[in-house]
Amino acid sequence: MIAIWGAICIDVTAQFRAISARSLRSRVAALSRESGAATVVGVVTGPPAYRAPEQGAGKVNEVDGRSDVYALGALLYHILTYRPPFRGKNFRQTLAAVMTQMPMPPSQRAPENEIPPRLEEI
Repeated sequence: MIAIWGAICIDVTAQFRAISARSLRSRVAALSRESGAATVVGVVTGPPAYRAPEQGAGKVNEVDGRSDVYALGALLYHILTYRPPFRGKNFRQTLAAVMTQMPMPPSQRAPENEIPPRLEEI
């Protein structure tokens, strides 16, 4: 998974790299060609730990911008704690946790990281 904000690219290892916008566009295009993957309207995709509960339940009519905000929050959680908000033994267990549980607060999951309370509120 690659998440992009401006000139910051976060890959699956949660490493930060500053890159130019041109280089970023080129890399994203290459990844799309390599994977053959594309966004398809009405299809839920992506790692289960970062899916909003409505996505996990397959309620495609309820998926909107708020689902993207949820995914961004899940990614921030992973960055702060070095773990996704939910982890199961397999895809289904992870998806079930997303739909039925609240994540452990980041400050409890990784107290050694001294996460500021204001940041945790996000």
